[in-house]
Amino acid sequence: MHVPSFLVAGLLVALIPAAAPRNATRLRFLLLGMAAAGLLWLLRLDAIWLAWQTGGRWSAGLWDANPLGLFLLSDAALALLFTLGGSWGRPWPDAVAALLFALPVLAPVSMTAKTAPERDAFLPGLSRPGPARGDLVQMVYSGRDISAPEFRTAALAWVQQHRYLPQYQVDVDDLAVLFTPSLDAARGFDPTGATLTLCLYEDDTPAAWLPGSQAAACFSGHVTFQERFSAAYAARPASEPPDIRHYLARREVCAGVVPIPPSGDTGGLELLGPRLCSRMDQALAELRARHPDVAALRP
Repeated sequence: MHVPSFLVAGLLVALIPAAAPRNATRLRFLLLGMAAAGLLWLLRLDAIWLAWQTGGRWSAGLWDANPLGLFLLSDAALALLFTLGGSWGRPWPDAVAALLFALPVLAPVSMTAKTAPERDAFLPGLSRPGPARGDLVQMVYSGRDISAPEFRTAALAWVQQHRYLPQYQVDVDDLAVLFTPSLDAARGFDPTGATLTLCLYEDDTPAAWLPGSQAAACFSGHVTFQERFSAAYAARPASEPPDIRHYLARREVCAGVVPIPPSGDTGGLELLGPRLCSRMDQALAELRARHPDVAALRP
């Protein structure tokens, strides 16, 4: 990565002393453009650009470990020092000199602009576990008008596209997605900055939209498969062996649940019910072999 900038800077050092004043000025502006491009590559342009686009605070470190930027900056700066004694010609650049300066500078700027999100894009923030097992709260930033009628359709489509649905997340039964117009609130997990809540569930419970930050309302009143199983397990006699207790609780809550097929192909879904209700026959056979005298395991 160092060879191209080293060769270009070395070539310019050889050309500038013998060049006409106008051409020497142009070549020096090319070196200045290389130095400026290297400096821009060393800066956290992506973080600066994102903060400017979203109106958030920029708290990331100033410098980035970019070897290309270091090579460009160091080679161009050394080349300028080696050619410092020559004439600059006119004190102001002509159009060609300005273009030679701008061309290297446009490279890091254009690359950052291409990778930066749009102003109204959705950006995921931090997530935190909810009050019970299987509950999750996810913060999401959006620069769109969250109160607009079409926002909910676009937001739900984004959630589905990026598989933030509980069906695609292991050990997540209830999901509260908090949308906020503040990138700082999303990145710092500040639920008070949310203006809209989307409640999503692993089972067939319909999605729900709630105004403001209402993650707790998503979780309250909804009984998940994990909670049904835990209740069934707790209701079994404490005197039962744990493996028998676990199996009988599974058998109670698995009525009507379609298990994972023998092939194990779930299509990317991570559903607790099918996983917990799979291989029931195998589990029963193993329990009968270990506990042949337990009446609850007999046919």
